[in-house]
Amino acid sequence: MEQTSQQSNVIGNHVPVRFASVGNKEITGKVDTGATTSSLHATNVRANGNKVSFVCDELSPNVITMDMEGAQTVHTADNGGDQRPMIKLDIEVNGVPIRDAVFNLNDRSNMDSAL
Repeated sequence: MEQTSQQSNVIGNHVPVRFASVGNKEITGKVDTGATTSSLHATNVRANGNKVSFVCDELSPNVITMDMEGAQTVHTADNGGDQRPMIKLDIEVNGVPIRDAVFNLNDRSNMDSAL
């Protein structure tokens, strides 16, 4: 009987994510299988027309300004919700390139993990 070799990718609770669009920096991302869109920790988020500016110290010491891809209403566990600007970034997860990955921008400072 012939055996076939299959390559499988396993994603754990945390995974290295390289942000090719923003300085090619690599940070550790937290996997959330219940989320419909990825979140990126950002502070000082300012939307202005079709542009959004924000600070993400993990990616750059400077203010980052890019095209805004719309906004997402995110419902929270306390039945609240908020509007979050969305951006597209080219990233690599476990070395696999992903173009135009959508992220909403969210200040995660008060969460267990800012990832």
